[in-house]
Amino acid sequence: MASIKEELRALKHEVERRIERIEEVAFANASERERETRTKETGTTKTTGREKEIIDKDGDDPRDTPPPTIFGEEIDTGCQKFGLLVGINAYQPPVNRLNGCVNDVTQMMQKLVSEFDFPPSNIHMVTDANATKARILAELRWLVGQLSANRGSAGIFHFSGHGTQTLDRPPIDETDFLDEAIVPVDHRNLIRDDEVAAILQGVSPSDTNLAVVFDSCHSGTGIRNPVITGRTIGLDEDERALADFLVAISALLAAASGLQYTPSVRGGAPSIAGGHTLLAASAADETALDTGRNGLFTRELLPNMRKDITYEQAFNPTRTAVQQIARRLVRNHQQTPQIENGNRGMLSCFLGPV
Repeated sequence: MASIKEELRALKHEVERRIERIEEVAFANASERERETRTKETGTTKTTGREKEIIDKDGDDPRDTPPPTIFGEEIDTGCQKFGLLVGINAYQPPVNRLNGCVNDVTQMMQKLVSEFDFPPSNIHMVTDANATKARILAELRWLVGQLSANRGSAGIFHFSGHGTQTLDRPPIDETDFLDEAIVPVDHRNLIRDDEVAAILQGVSPSDTNLAVVFDSCHSGTGIRNPVITGRTIGLDEDERALADFLVAISALLAAASGLQYTPSVRGGAPSIAGGHTLLAASAADETALDTGRNGLFTRELLPNMRKDITYEQAFNPTRTAVQQIARRLVRNHQQTPQIENGNRGMLSCFLGPV
């Protein structure tokens, strides 16, 4: 049976061990400036064994991972990256089939994994028959949920497929009564820019670096060419006639009140980005080209995507190339890629306002 003295000695040893453990954790949790201050005061540059263990076993940049608590948990709340890639070739008549969209997102996934450190498990790729409106919107909500739960994270939503315009729905916010839309495989169920914007509002642009890439048309009359295809299903003639009628009525009502009604001519990008970065293959009144192997925009964008540059730095040479090549592929064809909020580091994580 241990004597009281031995029990006290053992208790003293346990208390000292716990105090040492608490000091190690407190030291590891200190900011870089606090560590430097402590180092100057103590005259030591010692790295604790626990800090070495974190670096060795975390599998991530140790600056992104808070050290463990005194209870031993290690919670990784650092740089996380998530992606949703949607590519649709297999449209059914009367919608023209495309050829390059699945290649677009397959090559984008390879780029994200090999060069931008996206874990493959964090990328959801949805193609062809699976890319219904319900599935795309559900996956977009998943992406927003992941980004919202991981402050400082980076993400991408890339859609390659047909685009179109359709009648705006109340509350009407377009003076030409038309919305831009992307076309899922169940093509009668268009995904309006308003629907995408509503979901993306769930991500704070001050906390998340989200890129939205649309390699699709946002209107246009279509390209009738056996080799080069326009990624548009055009605007239904009845809808166009109704939109024109509503514009005419609005102009008459305005004139009766002594006002002038001028419908907008939206040559820029669709209004879905908010504070996020938008990269669009064409202006709202243009047709984006599918070369048969890729979308022209995605094909030119991929080699320009690099770490440690801004979206704009990747976009500028892409836009120049697309404009020049489009005119060669289809005589006098205008395809003008668009960008919004391009001053951020491409797919880089950050914390706090930019």
